[in-house]
Amino acid sequence: MLQVEVHVDGRAAGTVTDGVPNVSFALTSDVDGEELDMAMVGCAGCQAQTQDQLSNPIATNLEPWTSYEVRVHARGTSQCH
Repeated sequence: MLQVEVHVDGRAAGTVTDGVPNVSFALTSDVDGEELDMAMVGCAGCQAQTQDQLSNPIATNLEPWTSYEVRVHARGTSQCH
């Protein structure tokens, strides 16, 4: 099983930004040698596919004083989700 820890602009929670959110994430797995195969990172209706866990900008317009949910759907090389 994969576990994902998400950071937006370097913070795990409570990020305040006026710019494009920059999403990073870390994966852990109970499968030996597991690596990231592909991930979909999304925020505010915009998604980006990546094979990188660091610095994934989400090109979307954010409204002031609004909370947004950031989602990461990752798949490992063993095809675990």
